[in-house]
Amino acid sequence: MSFRTTLREVRLKRGVTQGAVARMGYVSEPMIQAVEAGRKRLTPDVLRRIAHGLRSPRLAVTYCRACPANLFIPPYLDQVDTHPLAALGAVMDEAREALAAVESLHLRNKRRDADLSPDDRQSLERAVDQVLDLIPAVVMTIAALAEVYGLDPWAAVKRNHEKLGRRGYCEREEGAA
Repeated sequence: MSFRTTLREVRLKRGVTQGAVARMGYVSEPMIQAVEAGRKRLTPDVLRRIAHGLRSPRLAVTYCRACPANLFIPPYLDQVDTHPLAALGAVMDEAREALAAVESLHLRNKRRDADLSPDDRQSLERAVDQVLDLIPAVVMTIAALAEVYGLDPWAAVKRNHEKLGRRGYCEREEGAA
């Protein structure tokens, strides 16, 4: 689903006018009309304010999905039951499949591409596919939990960045998330 369609759908579901959305983003109503018509695109800072105001991380996911440079932004699973229990079930199913695929890898002492047999290559590609399946399931679940239970996903992402920084996995980012 496109961002403009998602924005309109979320806005209408919440019973919010285009003018109210414009005020959330500190932009004009004609700007929101143009975005919903597909003639203009919001800047990330405006989108974040609107997504916060509408309590819809789904908006942010749909918006970021359109960035061709961002390899790991998944599609929002808008054809899946997004009740939090169903979403958590989807994460568990995908996690089991990913774990089984990773456990089936036999890459010990195979340090480069030339060391892989055709079966190794096929197993590796299957494991990568299964691990990637987790990303949209996790994103959908976080969005569902946020919308139903008032979870702040931006605060959760910030906590996650801070934790990974403390562990030394990545540099701590100023103002991350």
